[in-house]
Amino acid sequence: MFVDLVRLFDVLILALSSFLAYGLYNITVLGEVETWPVATGATLIGTLLSINVFSCFKLYDFGQLRDLRYQWLRTAAAWTATLALLIVLIFLTKTSLLISRGWLIVWWATSLGGLLLARFVVKHMIEVWQQSGSLRRQVAIVGATDHAARVINWLRNEQGTEVSLVGVFDDRSARAPSEVAGVPVLGTTDSLVTFARENSVDQVIIALPSAAETRVMQTIGKLRQLPSEIDLSLDLAGSALMAVASRKNPASLPLLHIIDRPLNDWQCVWKSLEDRILASLILVLVSPLMFMIAVSIALETRGPVIFRQRRHGFNSRHITVYKFRTMHHGMSDPSGDRQTVKGDPRITRVGRFLRRRNLDELPQFINVLQGRLSVVGPRPHVPAMKAANRLYHEAVDQYALRHRVKPGITGWAQVNGLRGETDTMEKATRRVEFDLHYIDNWSLWLDFKIIILTVLRGFRDPNAY
Repeated sequence: MFVDLVRLFDVLILALSSFLAYGLYNITVLGEVETWPVATGATLIGTLLSINVFSCFKLYDFGQLRDLRYQWLRTAAAWTATLALLIVLIFLTKTSLLISRGWLIVWWATSLGGLLLARFVVKHMIEVWQQSGSLRRQVAIVGATDHAARVINWLRNEQGTEVSLVGVFDDRSARAPSEVAGVPVLGTTDSLVTFARENSVDQVIIALPSAAETRVMQTIGKLRQLPSEIDLSLDLAGSALMAVASRKNPASLPLLHIIDRPLNDWQCVWKSLEDRILASLILVLVSPLMFMIAVSIALETRGPVIFRQRRHGFNSRHITVYKFRTMHHGMSDPSGDRQTVKGDPRITRVGRFLRRRNLDELPQFINVLQGRLSVVGPRPHVPAMKAANRLYHEAVDQYALRHRVKPGITGWAQVNGLRGETDTMEKATRRVEFDLHYIDNWSLWLDFKIIILTVLRGFRDPNAY
């Protein structure tokens, strides 16, 4: 994402420098404005050329952005080569008489100055943010082995300040040393799961012997619930695990890519923007309705209008979720141990109306603005949620995988009729399957599709009681 922003700023610098050069030379010196459409076209073509030429000169290699001499020399060469290509195109299209050579020279000079200054600023930003940890990838190592030491040394030598090693974890803690290549051993893989819920872990590298395939697969099974990238580094070839699609890093350290983060890079940005914009608009539109609902609840029964409940959030962390109170005060079950059933006597008359039309969920848009929920995602469950009288996480093997993204007010399972009590294993399993399908196939279009279906189907749901 940082590299994409650098690329975007390069384009802006070239475009703005072009118009500055036109003002300085064509308007101020020559006193003409008639050729601005041709100059604008040349600017557009030159800017598009620069995107490819700069990439060919490897100006967007993150590891090289801190090398100011490298960047300055290559930037000057790349921008000069881009302008040379543009001049060739101008000559071949026979538009050279319409393009001022003075403007091209001023554009080259002003753009070069802006690009070089930008590279200086970028280098300074990288250094500051890496010192604070903002631009460092948080990496955990599984396996207190000699091969893990080689992986750690490779990360230090090849990626340096781009990586922060948070610790080593190994299930054979009785045999494990206190540290591996200077990185402390912090516990077992279960400890890693707990650690990752309280701290940021971007990548997990499993560095176990290839002969220990059963142990490797058990480790992967435990770590799948984390919203982290998981890679496997083998010290020997010939393992059956090599059938997994592999990739090689720049220094030829073999890594098998096992699991991606559910939402990567710009996907997180688009999802966050979607949530903030939609939640803000919806709260503005429904605020009169929410006021009337609050008054109705207060007039019917005593007690608070808003019901607060602890639920599973992103990465299985507990969050507080807001809803309009739909039960008699004192009869509600904050733990969620007792599921709501059809004709439940705890529900008030107003509450029954709100539940059937999902209007009790409206305060959760405040949770979206707080960053606890998304508009669309797997529904947040209470920790004591049960499936067929068993705790959900014990009844369904893949249940924890649904917590790899933020929970949502509505979701793919809900718009497909999977609401209400989970009194059978089939209902519980299908709900999780639909949630995982959403996570694996996320897109903005899928979110909008779910929102539209929620509006069309969600206000009269026979399973909501």
